Amino acid sequence: IRVRAPEAGMVLGMQVHTVGGVIAPGTPLLDLVPASEDLVVDAQISPIDIDRIGVGKLTDIRFSAFKSASTPVIEGRLAQISADRLVNEQTGVPYYLGRVELTEKGRQALGDLSLVPGMPAEVLINTGERTLLNYLVQPATNAFARSLIED
Repeated sequence: IRVRAPEAGMVLGMQVHTVGGVIAPGTPLLDLVPASEDLVVDAQISPIDIDRIGVGKLTDIRFSAFKSASTPVIEGRLAQISADRLVNEQTGVPYYLGRVELTEKGRQALGDLSLVPGMPAEVLINTGERTLLNYLVQPATNAFARSLIED
């Protein structure tokens, strides 16, 4: 039997390696990244930060596989946030899944660099601006506000 994909792409996560082996119905054989689709970056968003983040926010992406001295910060946009909290199976840490797409400016900044599925990336989501004084005083303000609550 010959298995064909509906479109061209890159094979990832091949599950079956045996020629002539028996496969149960409904078992995935492999993952296919379509060649015609733009790659997206999956980001794990802390539940603590979810109230300041929304779809459409600009992001700064750094691909750690590239040399940091010559790699620009790539602009992206948060395209999707999971509806519910997920849990990392390896660490047990809860997170929301964010999907980040590269903006046109980000694609231009990549230049000749090519992205590969599974490449590690760091995503910084721009949540707004605040002054240095506000940044330094905010933890004390939060602690003070919590201390004035009656039981």
